[in-house]
Amino acid sequence: MKTLIKRLAALCLGAGLVSSCYDLKSDLYDTIYPDRFPKTAEDAKALVASAYWPLRWEGLVNGLTRAIMTMDLCTDVGMTNDRQGGWVSWEECTWTATGGGGLSNSPIGQYGPNISHLSAMELNLGRIDSVEMDGDLKERYLAEIKCSQAWLAYILYDWFGPIPIADAELLLDPMEEVFIRRLTDEEMVAYIETKAREAAGALPYRYPNDADKGRYTRGMANMVLLKLYMKERMWAEAEAMGRELMKPEYGYGLMPSYRDVFTLENEGNEEIIYALNCTQDYGQMLTNYLLPYNYPTENDKINKLNAFRSPWEFYHSFEAGDERRQLLIGEYVGTDGVLYNEMNQGSYLSGAVPHKYGEDPQCIGYGSQVDYIVFRYADALLLLAEAIANNNGAPTAEAITMVNRVRERAGLAHKDLADYSTLEKFNDLILDERGFELWWESHRRTDLIRHGKFIERAALRNHAVARQPYRILFPIPEQYIVEGQGSIRQNEGY
Repeated sequence: MKTLIKRLAALCLGAGLVSSCYDLKSDLYDTIYPDRFPKTAEDAKALVASAYWPLRWEGLVNGLTRAIMTMDLCTDVGMTNDRQGGWVSWEECTWTATGGGGLSNSPIGQYGPNISHLSAMELNLGRIDSVEMDGDLKERYLAEIKCSQAWLAYILYDWFGPIPIADAELLLDPMEEVFIRRLTDEEMVAYIETKAREAAGALPYRYPNDADKGRYTRGMANMVLLKLYMKERMWAEAEAMGRELMKPEYGYGLMPSYRDVFTLENEGNEEIIYALNCTQDYGQMLTNYLLPYNYPTENDKINKLNAFRSPWEFYHSFEAGDERRQLLIGEYVGTDGVLYNEMNQGSYLSGAVPHKYGEDPQCIGYGSQVDYIVFRYADALLLLAEAIANNNGAPTAEAITMVNRVRERAGLAHKDLADYSTLEKFNDLILDERGFELWWESHRRTDLIRHGKFIERAALRNHAVARQPYRILFPIPEQYIVEGQGSIRQNEGY
């Protein structure tokens, strides 16, 4: 797409750089002069930090209105309590290529900007490679950028299908009149796989101190690969990658208590494969959006926006004694002294409150310091069980054992393989367990699509538009179709 390439010149040469990966204050440079910047390892560090930025505070993960963390709204585990706002369009899947909640404040509006971010990262790989610095450090810096590219490309592929990606040669001559086509599915998978594998090969299993908290690890890169292989139903590759993540070198495991995975006190616990490093300046806002206005918290300075819920149908679908449901609030006494529940909802409990993250005692207004978890071990364990069964063509004792490890932590009895002897029954079990385990962690949409249930579950929620099969992808914003002059085809149905 021609104008995208031209805009890349401004973005990539005048990029918003971050002075440090973990000092998240952005320093804006009007122009990068290649003869002067980057020249030092510190300059290279700033370019690496800029690769983290789109996936963090100004972008796809913690940006809320345009973020991954709102994806559960369009599934059977999420809904909005704000029936007058733009969230309704996401719950009911009524998004369009020109509106549907407003392009700038929706995931659809992130199509063009994040293709540009991918290109900026590609140029920065070449810039860092030209810097004279310690070889091992350079290799790690390059791997961190590649991990960002793989993760960002995977998200865009999951949302939109294949996207146009410019190579470094084209980006170095951005004023040339070039229309970039969308990659094929095969090319898209190869791009993500190559970037993630190259990243994993140079990233450490873990970092030695807290100063490196939030950096990508080998486990993070390999988790992106696992997600990609599962999306593509590449069962053999998915099984191999799942087994890789189980190796002791990674140090992952299940926390004894489900609740403790998501608390400030247990940040960096063994279950976390990757989490956003949240601070007072750059905190995760999911908790603010989930809590009712009158929900009692020990810290009364937390702003509560009364926006998101889980449907009562989902709340009631848990088995008796499932400890995971304890973090779904179905009843509380409000700050007004009134008991609210399903029978007395007021304007607060159209569904249960998904209060998964612990409270931040230092929060004033918006933004919790409790790290937002992107990937964790229980997710990988259940994906591996699914991959083993599907790669084998039938459930196995090993696969059901992995499911039972997650269930046992939740306080539930083991499932017997004899009761799930067919692949269909086992896959249904996996989908259910993933819902109970991972609600409001932004995996549900992808899980439902992979299992062929996204449209079916939308129909059960009486969302008429969402019953259309093409709704498993988002539309490409109209402006890019127009400017592509035929080189970019809209997703089917839009």
